[in-house]
Amino acid sequence: DAQILRNLLVKEACKNPYITWKAPASFENISFEPSHAVLKIGEENIFSSLVVGADGRFSTSQKMMKFRRFEWSHKQKAIVCTFSHTNDHKGMAYEKFLSTGPFAILPLPENHSSIVLSLKTSKADQLMSLSEKEFDQEVFPFMPSLEGLKRITQRWVYPLGAHVVPTFVKPRFALVGDAAHVIHPLAGQGLNLGIRDILVLSEILGEGKSLGMDLGSLNLLRAYERKQRRHHLGLLGVTE
Repeated sequence: DAQILRNLLVKEACKNPYITWKAPASFENISFEPSHAVLKIGEENIFSSLVVGADGRFSTSQKMMKFRRFEWSHKQKAIVCTFSHTNDHKGMAYEKFLSTGPFAILPLPENHSSIVLSLKTSKADQLMSLSEKEFDQEVFPFMPSLEGLKRITQRWVYPLGAHVVPTFVKPRFALVGDAAHVIHPLAGQGLNLGIRDILVLSEILGEGKSLGMDLGSLNLLRAYERKQRRHHLGLLGVTE
């Protein structure tokens, strides 16, 4: 799940001598000079050729940079929790298309699986109002391949909506991941889309560096935007 991925990323980042951690400090302002960007964190000013906004669905940097953003509600909620089971899931993920909405079963380590149940808001609220035992009995029938099921986390519920930032680069600034796009969690494609943002931006910056280009150049960043915009809009359309 997300916590496992975060822990792995933090572990790898801590090993990297080129990464300097400033957390839990937060940035207060971004300003720009012709040759660099200035990021203010507390009393410190950090100078950089490029700033990347990777600060998620409720991105502060996106708002600070005044990007146009289109957003809407799906009038649905997702219920998320994790179960243990006695048999091996063999690393298989499932997406079941129920009359009430998609039901995802996602494999985790140690014979654990998480579920994501997408429902109309009224139905999700009804399920969340059930007792712990009643809720488990309601969802067990949708996981027939898993034996000895036992829920090991509480239930979380999230409102579902989408947003897209059609133009997501400016001179010396680029958005990636959920800061640039949020889609329906169908098949977990939002995570894949964010990973692709990072891969494509990294490749384009690498090519620019090899040519001696300014990494904050708008021409360079627009190459990233052109390459990824069609993927953002394509997956947004499919999941809608």
